[in-house]
Amino acid sequence: SSGINAEYGNNNLQKADFLGSCETTLGQVVSSMNFQKPLYYNGREYGSIKVNAQEQAGAQKSVTMNFKGVKLDKKDFFGKSDPFLELSRQLLDGSFVLAHRTEVIKNTLNPTWKQFKINTRRLCNNNPDTIIKVDCLDWNSNGSTDMIGSFTTTLAELEQATSSQKSWQLINPKKRNKRGYKNSGTIILNNCLVAREYSFLEYIQGGCELNFPLTKLY
Repeated sequence: SSGINAEYGNNNLQKADFLGSCETTLGQVVSSMNFQKPLYYNGREYGSIKVNAQEQAGAQKSVTMNFKGVKLDKKDFFGKSDPFLELSRQLLDGSFVLAHRTEVIKNTLNPTWKQFKINTRRLCNNNPDTIIKVDCLDWNSNGSTDMIGSFTTTLAELEQATSSQKSWQLINPKKRNKRGYKNSGTIILNNCLVAREYSFLEYIQGGCELNFPLTKLY
């Protein structure tokens, strides 16, 4: 396992900085609920890496969603906000791991993010009752972020948007107890389409036939 430092939005790992590596076995990872091991580079320790392993449950599906925000809090001094969403699933130890991050939409308090597709293994470990935390964050040009607000939901609740819109109020933990505070905006799920994803083995077991030619090379 290797640690890589990459700038936000940059998927080219060739331009990233190598932080360190560690060696382990699959048995060590799955036998520990919270596996953690230090990262080493040139004989020096550079932090550690944490791996959480969970058994995959249920049948895998794909979820296609489209979110928008309404009347979000203004976070930028000279502008409005540059909001984006992070969806994280809850692990067995109560912590959360990032499942999906939307694109940043600059200078708006009423963003509509692009539709995206994610499989339920990544979103909720195929469990419709797993807690999903949605954070709405404001992006800053120096790479830092500011919390606008968050809410929690489940896949079972998200699926209610298949027939009509579903909405949640964003709550900022730092403002929750302030007098007169109601919310930091609203997140609306315009639509949610859930479809079963079949594995290659399931296609074969279901009677799928494959035809392909073979030739003899001389």
